[in-house]
Amino acid sequence: MISEENRPSTAPLPRGVRRALEAMHANVGRRWRIAELASIAGVSSRTLQRQFICFVGKSPQAAQHDIGLEQARQELLLGAPGEKVKDVALRCGFPHFGRFSAAYRGRYGEAPSSTLKRQARFAAVLASRPAILAPSRDRPTVVLAPIEANPEDGEIGASLADELATALSGAGLSVTSQARFARYRMLVAIRGIGAQKRLVVHLIDQDSGRQLWAHRTDGVLLDGSESHQQLATRIAAALQPCLRSAEIERAWDRPESELGPHDLALRAMPGVLSLDAEGNARALRSLSGDATALAVLGNALTLLDELDSAALAVHQALAIDGGCAWAWSRSGWLDVYQGDPESAIERFKIALDLAPQDSLAFNSMVGIGCAHFKAGDYVEAARWQERALSEHPSAIWVHRTLCPAYVMMGAKAEARRSLEALRSGYPDLTVSEMQLGMPPLPETYRSLVIEALSDAGLPA
Repeated sequence: MISEENRPSTAPLPRGVRRALEAMHANVGRRWRIAELASIAGVSSRTLQRQFICFVGKSPQAAQHDIGLEQARQELLLGAPGEKVKDVALRCGFPHFGRFSAAYRGRYGEAPSSTLKRQARFAAVLASRPAILAPSRDRPTVVLAPIEANPEDGEIGASLADELATALSGAGLSVTSQARFARYRMLVAIRGIGAQKRLVVHLIDQDSGRQLWAHRTDGVLLDGSESHQQLATRIAAALQPCLRSAEIERAWDRPESELGPHDLALRAMPGVLSLDAEGNARALRSLSGDATALAVLGNALTLLDELDSAALAVHQALAIDGGCAWAWSRSGWLDVYQGDPESAIERFKIALDLAPQDSLAFNSMVGIGCAHFKAGDYVEAARWQERALSEHPSAIWVHRTLCPAYVMMGAKAEARRSLEALRSGYPDLTVSEMQLGMPPLPETYRSLVIEALSDAGLPA
């Protein structure tokens, strides 16, 4: 924890600190000495350390350590074919593999090998999915400008442009080369040289000229089509929350008489769909080309306890777009409901890898907590649900499963506070109402939750 005197300042960084940080980012694998950084910064070693503590909130060594971990995370998430964790660690400045693994686990909650293996499975899904093309009707159109790159990066740029066009099409966009037909413009550039090489992406609204989204990938541009496919899929997934918000805004601006199934699905997304059996079947047919809408429909079907139909909708969503974070999250929840916690955790983490900044990412964290609860790891169950609450404090309902985790791990004080928080939001909640309102969890899971809430003091 940062003490008050070491809390980072919100003032602009001094020039010397900026120079030192730029050097660290430009050569992540190098173990910089303070004297070397001070020379680059143009100040004394003591002054540089004092400025880092004041303006960054950590020492230069700690900043260098964090930059290395972040770079390693990016490379492992890319999951290049044949990649080895030890090689990544060395490239990112960690010669001691055991210490790197411990630091990585402490920061990201899993072993680096787990991250890499998950990306291999994700890549296998992308490679094996059938070629299902969504109908062009109602699809947002984006013009993908030629990728700006130095002549030596021309081949990489061409390969990446092809993969981006494919990934964007799979994510529900119609890609064109003619700007006058497009709602959005995507600008992509490869900047820098050597270790400083980075990919910069911007999404622009054609009508207003407003920048809707920006993305930057540092140091992971590899010369290989499989790597480019995964990178393009992640870019397409990362832009979806922003694009979805823009499309929802457009749907609400359209006259009621002009609304189609896609517009109705967009309008429904903020509150999540709730349909009867006949409506579900009709929606499944009409939304068969939209991965995100199918994922939302899968959620609605799950809440209606129609797990087989929900699984069909989610499977179809992933077949259309293997980079749809919502679909991966919904498939994780289906695994929780069907009693497969190991598969559920993997799917939730893929969703978080794809769209960590999505406003609904916290829901995947709740899901990971529920999966750990089913597996009997109550400490991890509580940790993940605490993390979800820190991301979304207003989601008081999370205490329905967080409180039982506390009870099962013997944390009586935490369980009492969790129950108080739950009842502050739902003062009339009883055990009987919980039994009636629970999602379609396995019976053993439901019984544990109800028993724990009763033990914690929830009225019958």
